[in-house]
Amino acid sequence: MAINTSIYAPTQSRWGISEESAFGTPVADAGNYEMCEGEIPKINWGLQRDLSVKFNGSRVPFASNQYSTTTGQIRSIPFSDVILRRTDLCNYMVAVMQNVTEAVGSPYQKLFQWYYSTTQPTFVTTNGKYYTVGIVGPIASYMQKFTSCILKTLTLKPGAQGRLVGSGEWISGFAPLTTANFTAANFVYNTQNYYNCNALSLKQIAAADIVLYDWSVTFDNGAVPMSWGSTGEVESWALACAPEGYKIIGNLVVKYDAVSQAYIADALAGTGRKIQLSIGTGGVAGYFDITLNSCIFGDGTDKDYGRAEGQAISLPFTAVYDGANAVATITVSDGVDQTWVDF
Repeated sequence: MAINTSIYAPTQSRWGISEESAFGTPVADAGNYEMCEGEIPKINWGLQRDLSVKFNGSRVPFASNQYSTTTGQIRSIPFSDVILRRTDLCNYMVAVMQNVTEAVGSPYQKLFQWYYSTTQPTFVTTNGKYYTVGIVGPIASYMQKFTSCILKTLTLKPGAQGRLVGSGEWISGFAPLTTANFTAANFVYNTQNYYNCNALSLKQIAAADIVLYDWSVTFDNGAVPMSWGSTGEVESWALACAPEGYKIIGNLVVKYDAVSQAYIADALAGTGRKIQLSIGTGGVAGYFDITLNSCIFGDGTDKDYGRAEGQAISLPFTAVYDGANAVATITVSDGVDQTWVDF
């Protein structure tokens, strides 16, 4: 029996992202892509199929009556625990928060914020950020390419060896391409500058220092298709229009002590507390700060007696508007001039 004897290791594929210049126009196969340090995503193609038995005098489905389409559907590209290098983080933050203010001059500090007044970009004009996602395979002209992807959700947390990792879901409303032929050498990692979550320079609740055992923060922009064009592809995205709006949730696990014992009462009373976590030094490349000005601790707030470090408190939270400040301000200084226009 004649068989194909080629064998490809899982690590012989790679994937990456590349910022686009126009909505609906993917980056060329030979373009430059920023390679992602993580496992290849398993794609949800948005395939809709009808294989039902018809009223045609039979009890079995007919091949001639099947219907399959990806028209008017979303392509979902979920990923887990991608290790985020310094420049990676900026791309992921702008893709999920869809606004940015970039300072002039090194270290090119970027602010990503959700205010009470935040609306959204139009995407079809020059504002908004969207990326081509490419998956390089070992067989030429049978690679996968996804156009104008935005990041619907992003979860940040400590990961492998304490390095910052991201998990989330890229989404595309454009037809998938399965016959791309990327230039594999153009998929390159950003400089190997990691964020070490074992070296937080600031960790506070309500401006009081805490002993932090673990943490995670999730950003969700609630993206849904605004409408579908004549080709069955998305015309734009609607963000945060559902009742939950722009949503930020997370969890902190902190040491139980005289400072943290009050957080259970805060949860019961619905008292908002500021949470701030930082890595590095402000004004220096490598700085990363999460500031959530008012967080309500959730129903799951309780003592944790099962940790090797001793008694702890688990603090699930939701970030809310405090009446004056941004709900969330994320500061990243990556030392790279992205020439991102404020929006």
